[in-house]
Amino acid sequence: MTAPTAPTIPVLGASTVNRNWFYEFNTGTPDVPVWTCAGGVTNTQFQPSTGNWVDNTDQAGKGAQSSNKSGYTWSGDISFERKTKQDEPTAYDDGQEFLRLAALKIGPANTVEMRVFEYDPDDPDGTSSPRVEAYHGFAGVDWVPDGGDMMADNTVKASLKGQGALDIISHPYPGSGS
Repeated sequence: MTAPTAPTIPVLGASTVNRNWFYEFNTGTPDVPVWTCAGGVTNTQFQPSTGNWVDNTDQAGKGAQSSNKSGYTWSGDISFERKTKQDEPTAYDDGQEFLRLAALKIGPANTVEMRVFEYDPDDPDGTSSPRVEAYHGFAGVDWVPDGGDMMADNTVKASLKGQGALDIISHPYPGSGS
């Protein structure tokens, strides 16, 4: 079996980079995953754990308050420049289209399988900036065009809301620290 190669970020007509979190979405099936990135990323945010805390103070704490984490939520936001592909001016980026179409659905059909991990496009093999964090999970999708005046860039934000557990995985690309 050959080692996986670093992902290729699609060229969308203008240089775009993502220097923190890289998202991929399974556009295949659960049995035969096809990991597709969404190009044109201008900004990302990822919150792997926002805790739900409950008070469990008792006399054994000698007057000090105590709390336990009883659960968590996770989420992510991705901002995109919405452009057609440079080599195919009548088609939008495959990853962006996958998210947009999922966002139009309701219930379980709105859920996408994803993985998110540290990535630096200036160091794709991880020699200068080793990467460790990598996660896998399922998320509901919301797709919100930013609007603006006629001369503004066409931008969109995809909000991902965790559906169940977020699993820690081995980093899927070379040079990772895991």
